[in-house]
Amino acid sequence: MTKLRIEEVLSQADKDRIHRSAVTLLDKLGFMCNHPGILEAFRQAGCRVGDELAKPKGARAVTFTEEIIADALSKAPSQFTLYPIAPGYREIRFGSGEAYFAANGGDLLWDIDTGELRGAVLSDFVTGSRLIDACENFDALLGFPHYWMYDVAKKEEYEKYGCIGALMTGVTMLHCGKPPLRVYFASTEQELTDTVHLWQIAAGGKEAFRKKPCGGIV
Repeated sequence: MTKLRIEEVLSQADKDRIHRSAVTLLDKLGFMCNHPGILEAFRQAGCRVGDELAKPKGARAVTFTEEIIADALSKAPSQFTLYPIAPGYREIRFGSGEAYFAANGGDLLWDIDTGELRGAVLSDFVTGSRLIDACENFDALLGFPHYWMYDVAKKEEYEKYGCIGALMTGVTMLHCGKPPLRVYFASTEQELTDTVHLWQIAAGGKEAFRKKPCGGIV
């Protein structure tokens, strides 16, 4: 595989425009959070926490000022490495200047046999993970090959199934050895803990994961 430098993909003006757009989104729109402890941490950091929303239960919109974002970026490491689940795959070196490409999923898929647009099921997770694993130009898996297992749980009752995110992570890891980047979403506090635990097992334990993390939250 030919390695690309980020300068070959994005100019400085492109990067500045992406940064400004991200800051605007976090300042004007933000995101939803329904965990009391995390909401309190956001308040203490100076974030704006809105009124309680109707759904998900207990959720509030959290927005960030440009100053808070700049302070957080100044404290983040300039470089770090994300390691693959299995040997023989490319490491992801954030901050190295190299460009990487990740695969992501969606809510629905076109059934290759029937032509039907439908929700993904467990077997689609297996097939999708193996497909991404085999694609040479994908360096990592961002999130999941699909966003739900409709034969496992009802998505409209998401709050009842706090472990399904960890379940989807585990199925994907069994069939794709590339570094996994988890797009954070969780309906319960335990879900994120379970996901990290799966990464620790894949790395060979807590200390091994600390030295060579094979999963990350974005």
